[in-house]
Amino acid sequence: MYTIQEELSPGTVVANMIAEDPDDEGFTSRLLYSFTTVNKYFMINTLTGTIHVANRLDRDAHELRQNPKISLEVLVKDRPQGGQENRAQITFIVEDINDNPATCSRFTFSIMVPERAANGTLLLDLNKSCFDNDSEAPNNKFNFTTPSGVGSNSRFLQDPAGSGKIVLIGDLDYENPSNLAFGNKYSMIIQVQDVAPPYYKNDIYIYILTSPENEFPLIFDRPSYVFNVSEVSSAPDHLPNPEEKCVFSICVVCAFCHHLGLHVASGFPGVLDHHVGQSHPQILHLQAQEGQEISETIQMNSVFDGEAVDPGKISAKSFVLVGKMNIR
Repeated sequence: MYTIQEELSPGTVVANMIAEDPDDEGFTSRLLYSFTTVNKYFMINTLTGTIHVANRLDRDAHELRQNPKISLEVLVKDRPQGGQENRAQITFIVEDINDNPATCSRFTFSIMVPERAANGTLLLDLNKSCFDNDSEAPNNKFNFTTPSGVGSNSRFLQDPAGSGKIVLIGDLDYENPSNLAFGNKYSMIIQVQDVAPPYYKNDIYIYILTSPENEFPLIFDRPSYVFNVSEVSSAPDHLPNPEEKCVFSICVVCAFCHHLGLHVASGFPGVLDHHVGQSHPQILHLQAQEGQEISETIQMNSVFDGEAVDPGKISAKSFVLVGKMNIR
């Protein structure tokens, strides 16, 4: 039985078959050698019995990956034709070498991470994308070097070391000045490398982008507002810019709603006809909402004809108008 390495060059001598004929003692041998087993990897010199590599021996492909043993039968015959013959078995075991570097299905990764992602969140597992095509350990084993990148070391970590698992360990707050300094974008370089000589390596590039979240409620600049509204004020003659982000709207039906118009962009009331509407001031409640989350309520006490009215003295017949402000 012979053990030989894969990837030997064609023509390399791997074995010598020697047979003797007592009838030819003292004379040049008249023996002929041949294989009785069909194979594509080896050839034998008919006159000398020397066995050579005929074709590439790739331990990592085809049938040799499943079974590295090659068994052959050698036939030796006496000359002239019709003489004696004999047979012998020879087996070769093809040994794996570390001839394939660890590689990946791709070498550039781009990840979008929400700004409020929790520390310890697994962002990327490189093991799912990387592999080594060698057939045996340790030649098919690999690990990952420590990632490097400006601004990334305090925010991201390979845990455990060498595993290829990138986790979040730092703050990604989109409004944080230190994160804004990096443009909320981070890049890292990490290498996938063999654990056996000659330690082949390949670079992997990782780009992490922070996605902002709508995390803060809308806030009015003061808790209450008081306006003097003239009964002859004209209604606004234009619609708000459709690209404005905040929209106010009246959301509760009341007896005097048709006398009061609400500017959907600014939140200010429009026409209020004192003579047609109720004889006493009205209270307008607006609610600023972001989706369905109420952030704050304000109260506007309208004052008519120069006479201010204490909201606490308004009769029970007063009407309440409720509005909301939404993000476009």
